[in-house]
Amino acid sequence: MSRLINTLSAHDSHIWTLRFVILILTGLLLGCLLVWHQASDQITVHIPPDLSQGATLHAGQLTAPTVYAFAQHIFQALNHWPDNGVVDQPRLLQEYSCYLTPEFRNSLHRSAQRKQRRGELQRTRGVYPLTHYRAVLVQQQSAALWQVRLDLGLREWVRDRAVKETQLRYELRVVRHDVSRQCNPWGLALDGYATLPRRIDAALTAAD
Repeated sequence: MSRLINTLSAHDSHIWTLRFVILILTGLLLGCLLVWHQASDQITVHIPPDLSQGATLHAGQLTAPTVYAFAQHIFQALNHWPDNGVVDQPRLLQEYSCYLTPEFRNSLHRSAQRKQRRGELQRTRGVYPLTHYRAVLVQQQSAALWQVRLDLGLREWVRDRAVKETQLRYELRVVRHDVSRQCNPWGLALDGYATLPRRIDAALTAAD
C-alpha cells in the first residue's frame, strides 16, 4: 500500500512539474507574440551607389555616400530662392526644420536677419554642385557625426540681372537625428559649419 501511495505521489509531483513548465513556456510564447506585434514592419537600409563589387548591408547603417547625398540635397534646397529671399528663406527654414538641429536653424535665422538688414535677401538665388561624390569628401568623426565638404557654385539675381556668381567651399557637420521618421526619414540633420565657408576657384576644386 505504501509503495502505491509513493508511486501516486511521484506521479502527481511529475504532473505539477509539467504544468509549471507549460506555464513558463506559455508565458514565453505570449511575450514573443507581444514583441513580434510591436516590432516595426519596416526597416531602413542605405544602399551605396556603387554595388559593382558587392556590399554587406545592415539595417540602419549609414554609409558615407548617403551622408553626402543628404548634406548636398538639404543644403541646396535651403539655398534655392525661386521667388525672393525675403519670402523663401523663412519658408525654407520652416519646411526643412526637421533636417536641421535647433542650434543650426537658429544660426541660419540670425544670419537671414543680418542679410535682411543689409538688403541681401531681395533677390533670387540658386546653387549647383561643382564636384561629384568622392570618399575624401566625407570624414566620419564618430558613430553619430560626420564632416562633409561641399563645393558649390552660387548665383544670385535681382530682377533677372546677375548680381553675384561665385564658387564656395562649405564644410558641414552632419549628425544622427532620429527624432521623427515621418518628418525626417533620413535620420540625419545638418548641425552647422565645421569651418567658415570660403571662396575657391576651379583649379582648386579639380586638384582636390
